[in-house]
Amino acid sequence: MPNKLRLHAISQLAFLLLKSIMNVYKCFQIVRVFETRLLLALNMRCILSFCNSLTINKL
Repeated sequence: MPNKLRLHAISQLAFLLLKSIMNVYKCFQIVRVFETRLLLALNMRCILSFCNSLTINKL
């Protein structure tokens, strides 16, 4: 009986550990998505300002 209990406790611990790792991974995924969106926005801003400077120079 104690062996079964120990096995159950170990499996519960493993499950909790896996769950926390998945939560951390999910957090990192969200951060990465936010980061790429931010970088895209910054790049678009730079491209737009570059295009604006080109048109201003042409005028």
